[in-house]
Amino acid sequence: MIWKGARAERALRRVRDRPELPLTTFDPSEVVEQMRIERVPEVTAPVPCFIGDISPLACILYDDQGSGTVLIHSLLNDPQTPLAVMKLIATHELLHLVARPEIIEGKSISHPPAFRELERERCPEKLEAWTWIWEELGWYLSIDRDSESTYVRRGWREIPRRVQA
Repeated sequence: MIWKGARAERALRRVRDRPELPLTTFDPSEVVEQMRIERVPEVTAPVPCFIGDISPLACILYDDQGSGTVLIHSLLNDPQTPLAVMKLIATHELLHLVARPEIIEGKSISHPPAFRELERERCPEKLEAWTWIWEELGWYLSIDRDSESTYVRRGWREIPRRVQA
């Protein structure tokens, strides 16, 4: 998901003011940097990454100069989150800096055909990652097809986390 403007600035301020330490078995910021170098080399400058309680599962805030900041929802800040999920999310968000939204039939599309093609080429773990996301976190999520976004439901912290056997 792409965020710009005042809403994006408020979200960024909120996660910067209340930073979360990674609880995953890897550092999400390091994964974003690794994916930038390996999979999205068109992005030449490091992209900061923050974890926080935002409404989308993940998003990138970007400006007109081509730089961005990746925000990852707190729901993914869990030791059970597989590295494949973070690689997919990092690559997906970084690709937004390369394949920008397009106007198609009068509607702004944040995942135009050029974006989808790059994602197919550069995200080999997409099926594995989305399978885990829906199996493990699906009851926390909702999809907004109009905005092409996956959101985390309000009150997600009150929903008990399923314990793996």
